[in-house]
Amino acid sequence: MKPNSVTQKINAGAGSDVSDLHVSLPLRQEDNIGTLSPFVHKFQTQKNKYVFDINTGRIVKVDAIIWDIIDDFGKRSKDEIVREFSSRYKTSEICSAYDEIACAREHNKSFLATRPKQIVLPSEEKVRESINHESAWVVLQVTEDCNCRCRYCVYEDRYGTWGKRSKRRMEWEVARLAIDDFLEHCDYYNSLAETGGIAFYGGEPLLNFPLIKQCVEYVRKKVENDPPFHITTNGSLLRGEIADFSASERFYICVSLDGPAHIHDHCRIFRDGSGTWKVVIENIEEFLEKYPEYKTNGKLSLNVVLSPFGSAVAVEEFFSSFELFSTIKIEIETVILTNSELFDFLSPKNRRIPDIDMLYQKFLRNLASGAINKDPNNKMWCIQRGYYENKFRLFHNRDVAQPGKILSGQVGPRGTCIPGVVNPYVTVDGNYYPCEKFHLNEECRIGDVWQRRKSSKIHNMIMQFYRFNSTQCASCWCIRNCNIGCYIYSIKAGKLSEEAKRKRCEKYRHDMHDTLVDYCEIQEQNPHAFEYLKE
Repeated sequence: MKPNSVTQKINAGAGSDVSDLHVSLPLRQEDNIGTLSPFVHKFQTQKNKYVFDINTGRIVKVDAIIWDIIDDFGKRSKDEIVREFSSRYKTSEICSAYDEIACAREHNKSFLATRPKQIVLPSEEKVRESINHESAWVVLQVTEDCNCRCRYCVYEDRYGTWGKRSKRRMEWEVARLAIDDFLEHCDYYNSLAETGGIAFYGGEPLLNFPLIKQCVEYVRKKVENDPPFHITTNGSLLRGEIADFSASERFYICVSLDGPAHIHDHCRIFRDGSGTWKVVIENIEEFLEKYPEYKTNGKLSLNVVLSPFGSAVAVEEFFSSFELFSTIKIEIETVILTNSELFDFLSPKNRRIPDIDMLYQKFLRNLASGAINKDPNNKMWCIQRGYYENKFRLFHNRDVAQPGKILSGQVGPRGTCIPGVVNPYVTVDGNYYPCEKFHLNEECRIGDVWQRRKSSKIHNMIMQFYRFNSTQCASCWCIRNCNIGCYIYSIKAGKLSEEAKRKRCEKYRHDMHDTLVDYCEIQEQNPHAFEYLKE
């Protein structure tokens, strides 16, 4: 029998799952390897049965007998397994399948029972070191004020645990201290200038344009290199002196635009209730006519929010057909539908984004036909790619162990950052939060511009987050490619919540199972469908 006769790998690669951090959070200790079933996850397409081997990262196509008996392998003897399945298969078939699993385990290190023992996390010393040397961004909330009243904005009065909108604006002294802190601790930024920088946020940040201008002039005097400046704006004030200054300083500009007028204007409205679409479109058109380099230099992008208030297909058709945006980067977001605080005014049946399933089926057809692989940057599927692609990239670019190399007993942080290091958020009153998505309360505050970021509080946040449900991690089939994402998905009522994290994990496992099925069904139709993701 050939050692790898049981395996038909769909994809291969190499890599390591061990993170170079400093403290360990113990997981449930694995039992004796001979008494546990293989650490695998089973799934099936319409045509085939598969096993995802967590220790190696391999996706293995198997026959029906192996698919049925693999859960009992290692827990029960060969004779017991034969007796259990003798009514369904011949004894010789069961024995052959059992031997194939054993051979694959011995020769390929496939189907091992090994579970991870520890999650390796940053110590407080590592957190402090990261704060001092790895800051890539600082995000300044230059104002809480906004000239719009977007229906899904988290600062609306209906959302109790988020900060409230006010007229407050950041003072120069707060901005200066935050900038000084960033420039003192931006080794990472200095080496990769285009990946980070100083960002201006609101409210609507352009309402405090004088402070933005003062910050830019101050930074120009402080540093010799050309630091990137970024701004996220609703676009209604991007004209005249503001537009000229932004272009002359080569700002990265992200404008919020949700699609055609009837969808955009349903949510994005001025204080008087009128829609903002016409003003925003006219400002973008005028800006690109005056500064045509922004059509191709990658420094102008659009932030599109898909919500229950508009058809996802209609949004896609708008951006794929509007010539104005043919070369502009489009970033997709969705409102946090899992947060009941945001959508308690919607009935449950109306919380789903219209046509979202139809858009997904279009994406799968475009993958299977090879259209996206041949022309991935075509604007026709920019919304599809932006909304659905990351989960497929996770599997296609996963680490796949070579024979003899398996998942380590130690695994690193699962798709999360060190809060307050990558893009710390400074509020108008000088408080630090991990990023702009966090609730603005004492529970989530990690310092201020006078006493700097507190490594102890950040470390406690990390440890608390990973202690939640940690006993489940050792046996979770998603542990190798876990990307549960931002801490905010585990927040309830403004605090990290074990219940919220458990629900997030359950949903993630469900979504990843469905993604594996779709991934393999596409590969069955077109083995080259995902090649563009390696770029």
